[in-house]
Amino acid sequence: MVKHSMQVIIASISGHIECDVLCGEDWSSEDVLSLANQRIKQRFGESVELGYVDLSKSNTRLSRTLKERVIIEKLSLPLLVIDDELVISGQFDIRQLLDAIDAKSEIIS
Repeated sequence: MVKHSMQVIIASISGHIECDVLCGEDWSSEDVLSLANQRIKQRFGESVELGYVDLSKSNTRLSRTLKERVIIEKLSLPLLVIDDELVISGQFDIRQLLDAIDAKSEIIS
């Protein structure tokens, strides 16, 4: 169980999918985010906050930094960021999201 508050951000561009077959989750979908949030709350309780950032619309410090990294490092979208650390670049599903949160919480505790 996560003991401190953890901020989980999925960053992408709404409707942007970088694959040909079996693309995985559309993280810009309210239904997908709602299901992911529900699974996070079931597994980790209220200590994990999930958010979505549309890189084409957002102009926060984090989104500017992520946009720059996508260009410079040629990263694939979506991005999974946990506590301001890029954890996954490219397609991932809810199971991988939960596993990444679990792994990050073990490092912290």
